[in-house]
Amino acid sequence: MPAGVYVGAGATALLVAASAVTGIVYLGRTEPDDAGNESSARRLGWVNAGLWAASALGAGVTIYLYATRPEQSEMGSPRLTTRLSARGGALSLETRF
Repeated sequence: MPAGVYVGAGATALLVAASAVTGIVYLGRTEPDDAGNESSARRLGWVNAGLWAASALGAGVTIYLYATRPEQSEMGSPRLTTRLSARGGALSLETRF
């Protein structure tokens, strides 16, 4: 599997974790503070929304990288091949290590 799949999955997991933490903190700040200021809660809400959007984008990229990974042939599985021509023929047994 390509390394990009692992990197994408790890980055997406970190973004989801950051989204969860900022969401929990945001839920605690929905009430206005003593001065009636809601700007920090609003800012935290926008940061949380951005992190969730980045998480969704990261998940999409990771799925794309996984779905388009190059196929790998099975190692060690023998393959028998025959070749025939007007002059003769050949039989070969091939395997990969």
